[in-house]
Amino acid sequence: MKVILTGEGADELFAGYTFYKSIPNDKILHTELRRSVKNLHNINLQRIDRLTMAHSIEGRVPFLDLKMIELGQIIPAHFKLWGKPPV
Repeated sequence: MKVILTGEGADELFAGYTFYKSIPNDKILHTELRRSVKNLHNINLQRIDRLTMAHSIEGRVPFLDLKMIELGQIIPAHFKLWGKPPV
């Protein structure tokens, strides 16, 4: 294989980490998700790049396509957390 798809960015776009459930309201959650996506390049994407290049593989991040990011940001935050009513 020469190319692999990774899931980087999915948790940051769609509130996949459990600590997002403790955020008190939709506005703060939305702000935190945006901040998380912006900060992906600092650690996560560099790690993926180093790991894939070390094995002569190209890593692709489909969840960080601009259209996917735009879609993720227009979905109301309360839809991203299962069982959490909108605040």
